[in-house]
Amino acid sequence: MRGEKFVLIASDAMPLADLPALLGKLLADLRMPFNLEDRTIPVSATIGAAWLDMNVKDGSELLHRTDIALHKANQFRRGTAAILNTGEGVLADKPTINDLVDCSAA
Repeated sequence: MRGEKFVLIASDAMPLADLPALLGKLLADLRMPFNLEDRTIPVSATIGAAWLDMNVKDGSELLHRTDIALHKANQFRRGTAAILNTGEGVLADKPTINDLVDCSAA
């Protein structure tokens, strides 16, 4: 199945202190295959993340920023995560990625 999206909002300052590590752990956890009868089904995820800062006007803009990051992560490789730089996104000509987390080899 492709194209399924979900939102995770993290508000605790501790995990957010090292967002790339948190996303790497999430990617690794999501890569665990599961067994269904006699088949092993691989699972993976690609993650787009964005910071909620003073420049974000509403939830729609925040989701748009995460979509930009998700697109950048997918361009790099499925099974990775990208974090959009603070203050960039909707109005940026070329949004830049703050961190790219590659968990594809795990």
